[in-house]
Formats: sequence, structure tokens, C-alpha cells
Amino acid sequence: MSKFVVFAVVLIGLSTSQAGKYKSNNTLGIQCAKTVAKDQCKHIDKDLAALKTLHVEDPQQEVPRLFKTTASATSYEAWLADRVNYIIPEDFDLSKSISILREHYIYPNTAMPDVEIGKTTENASPKTTPVTVMSNIGSALYFVGKQSNSLIGVDLPGIGVVPANSPRIGLIKIGAGHFRPLLHKSGETNFDTHANSLDRLSTFFHEARHSDGNGKSLGFFHAICPEGHPFAGYNACDRNLNGPYTTGATFLKTVVNNCGACSEPEKEALRNLYMDSYGRVLTTTPTKPRDTSSDASMKESCDLLRKYGSTSDLSFCDKYDNPTPATTITTIPSVELDDSPEFGSPL
Repeated sequence: MSKFVVFAVVLIGLSTSQAGKYKSNNTLGIQCAKTVAKDQCKHIDKDLAALKTLHVEDPQQEVPRLFKTTASATSYEAWLADRVNYIIPEDFDLSKSISILREHYIYPNTAMPDVEIGKTTENASPKTTPVTVMSNIGSALYFVGKQSNSLIGVDLPGIGVVPANSPRIGLIKIGAGHFRPLLHKSGETNFDTHANSLDRLSTFFHEARHSDGNGKSLGFFHAICPEGHPFAGYNACDRNLNGPYTTGATFLKTVVNNCGACSEPEKEALRNLYMDSYGRVLTTTPTKPRDTSSDASMKESCDLLRKYGSTSDLSFCDKYDNPTPATTITTIPSVELDDSPEFGSPL
């Protein structure tokens, strides 16, 4: 599989108005490329500023375990700032912006994550097509560079060339659905409310988790949802307990009840959102039954050897006289993956 095909696969299961000059103004240091729409960048700054006003409630102590920090607004700010650095628009042309900065680049290990390939959204039913609101392009670029033993750089308008020497590059592409109003189905059209900021922030936390991981856990890539799931066949689930869907849901869960600026319908909508995310966390994975076709073939061969009076030692055939039955399908419980990030060699 070529690195470009792999890159396209990695982006699976990871609205632009006229752009204008706007310098990002947030204390987290997250920068918008100059091609990001001015109003969108302003809303991002407003959402990030909302982090400072949060009252975090964590009676089950999920935050210390999942985020490895204390449950507070300040801790959430620091956690996000470590994993998100740059924002690019949905129509950003990567093909004209990426380059190889160094060949034979040294990566920390050779282990690679398992990338599951699911359905694409082309020709899918509107009821089942996932809407991409954000994609973590940085972890995908790092993954592709690691596969090709090259260091990839990306030229961001107004910022310059940024090397993808870690999944922590934090390069986030805004999708068309990011600024959708939370309660659009019930007539709400104002996406500037505090509840909508919390909704968008939960997406940031989801995508920020893709900046973590190393070796097999690199990028925390999504899994294919199983049959019976609303998004069956799509890369819209997680096969671990501390991935992007758990991360975004836990953030939202710990702040929604104390949102004084949220109406009750908004709180209920936010609860539905984090319950949907938790519903994408696959707690078990079924195993495949052992293929016993080779055992049957060996028994047939042994029977023929005995029939024709072979003088060879046929003791090895004993185990095929009473073959082990096919393994019953069981399930493997999901676990938390190593979230410490990889870093390539110094530039």
C-alpha cells in the first residue's frame, strides 16, 4: 500500500467562509493558518476562552486516570495545549503544502498501529454517513512519515513549515460540521451559545487524543463499528477504553451539570452527545475461530499412509485421529492503551 493510500485511510474516521487576516488570540497558543475563515478563528478563540470558566465535577475520578492530571479548568487547558497547536481549513490542499524535510529519518521504534479500513462515506445513506467535524492531520502525517522513514513537513500559510516529528504536532483540520448548532433539530440556530462552545470543545479533546500514543497505540486510530451498531462498517468506534471517544465524552460529562449558562434542553442535548460517544467505545472484540481445515487434510493424509502400509514413523498422526475442535468464538476485553507520545530524532 503506498504512503498516499495509507494517508487517505488514516484520515477516515479522523464550513468555510471567506478567509481574512486574523491573528489568533488565545492563551493556549493555538494558531489558525491565515486561510482559516476569520469568523471561525474568532469562534475557536472564544471556545478556548470558555475553558477558563468551567467548573469541573468528577466524583468518579475519571479525569486523573484518563487525563493523568487533576480535575480542573486549568488542567484541561494545559492538557489541550500540549496536543493541539495549529488549525487549518477543510479545503486546505495538503498535496501542495507537504514536503520531505529529511530522508532516512530516525523514528523511536518500528512498531506500527493496526489501521482498520472501513467503508467510505461516498454513496452512503444520509442516515448512516458520519459527519467529520475535525481531523487530526498531524498524527496522520507523522504515521506516514514513519512508514516511509522520512520526516514530513507541512507549510502552513502565515505560520511557516512545521515538521511532523511527533504525533504531538497537533495539526487539526476543521470539518464542515464543526460549527453546526447543537439543537438544530429543534429549531435552534445560534451556534454562539456557551453550550455550543462545550460541544465544540469536546471535539477538540477528542481530536487531541489522536496526538497521543506510540508503537501499536500511535494515533489512537479508530476501529470499524460492528454489525448492529448505528455506524456499522465505518471507522467511527474505538477498540480501547481511553481513546478519542472516551476522552471527548469524559470532558463533556464532567462539565455539563455545572454549566450555569446552559438551558435544560441544552444540557440534555450535551448529555446525549457524550452518551453517543461512550456508545462508540467497543468494550470487547470477538476472536476468530481456529481454522481446522489443515487438521482435516493431515488426517486424510495419515489415513492414506496407513492404508498403503507406510513403514515410516506415523506417531505424529495420533493427534489428527482426534482433532481438537474448532475454538469457540470468545471475546477479548478492551483495555487502556499507552498514551505516551512518540518523538523522532532531533532536527
